[in-house]
Amino acid sequence: MLTFTFSPRKIINSIFLYIVALSVILNARSIWMHIYGMGSQFSDYIFMLLMLGVLGYFFTNTNLHKNNIYKVIVISVSIFIYIGFWILITRFNSMSAVKFSVVVLIFVFFFFIQESNNRHELLLKYRNLMIIISAVSIVFWLLGSILHLIHPSGVVQSVWTDTGNPKPVPNYFNLYFETQELYGFSRNTAIFTEAPMASLHFSIALLVEMYIEKNFSLFRFLLFSIAILSSFSTTGIILLISVLLHRLFFTKRISSVLNLLKIAVFPTFFVVAVLVIRYLLQAKLETSSGSIRTDDFIVGLKAWLLHPIFGNGYLNYDTIRQFMAMWRSYNTGFSNSITMVLAYGGIYLTMLYIVPILFNLKSLKKDGFLPFLLGGVYLFIFTIIPFEYLTIMLIIFLSSYSAKKSGSLSTVVDRLKANT
Repeated sequence: MLTFTFSPRKIINSIFLYIVALSVILNARSIWMHIYGMGSQFSDYIFMLLMLGVLGYFFTNTNLHKNNIYKVIVISVSIFIYIGFWILITRFNSMSAVKFSVVVLIFVFFFFIQESNNRHELLLKYRNLMIIISAVSIVFWLLGSILHLIHPSGVVQSVWTDTGNPKPVPNYFNLYFETQELYGFSRNTAIFTEAPMASLHFSIALLVEMYIEKNFSLFRFLLFSIAILSSFSTTGIILLISVLLHRLFFTKRISSVLNLLKIAVFPTFFVVAVLVIRYLLQAKLETSSGSIRTDDFIVGLKAWLLHPIFGNGYLNYDTIRQFMAMWRSYNTGFSNSITMVLAYGGIYLTMLYIVPILFNLKSLKKDGFLPFLLGGVYLFIFTIIPFEYLTIMLIIFLSSYSAKKSGSLSTVVDRLKANT
């Protein structure tokens, strides 16, 4: 007979974990971060929410071990010195850069204080919250934006625009926001600033479902797939096709019949997938949005070359804007993370994004996380999330998970401990 034990401590611990996951979602381009006159204050609230969640999780978790504290201290001090040196060299927007470094240290503490096999729990909580956000957004998008059976309950002023000037955004009970249209057709933007940002969250939740979650759910896969498609984001749709292709044809099957079927239909499906991706890319590049996205890579690289080693300073956007041509004066926004990190932090800060994951690459391949990593890198390159909690969370997770099994940063710390 099955028995169930009620543990208030575990429930409270799980609630704090959900609070951390919520702070990650709200920080990564949620509409409230960019409401006129509210963004800075809301950012501070999210930071406090993150602190509350991490501290609450720490004090209610019974599976933490004291031998991990040494690792946390060594890694945290090393990262603090590394980022601190960069802040002293660049000396631009220093207080915001310090806040960024504190967030990095908070996530380092959060992940490395746990045993490796528990570090995926935050991503699963993030996925669970995105299930709710995805489902709600699809309902309001269909019944409100498309069929107009539900009408907006109010309007907010968003500064996430091409020029930075506020624009009115209809909202549905603060559960769904109509922030963007495509050829007069509303896109599903959920609670985020624009469709690519909503698609980003849907896509990461999909990656978690496919490559982190051990118990795959077809319902959750379809939910995230519909959410991505309803956002009409080229980046998200290409990721969805790629994940589906990988899942269908590059994973082991038990049934020999399915293996034979897979071999038979693979060439046709692969060709169709490639043609669809090619069409999407061509259609995107032929639009003004596609031209601007392409120009953003050129502009970002030019800004980076001003100071290639240490960059131009944290959030020094003027150094990027100065390279934008007059033909795009109506849109001075930016659309990719990789060249922005290079422009702001140079090779020096970019190494902080790359090297820890490279240390743990062998372990990620062994645990089957390489597709998750590649999907994350793809999204990082083509969307603008350079310093958000979501990016920091993913980098540190990928740097720490199953760390004891390979020559990772954590293993290096273990060796240092053994020699002291």
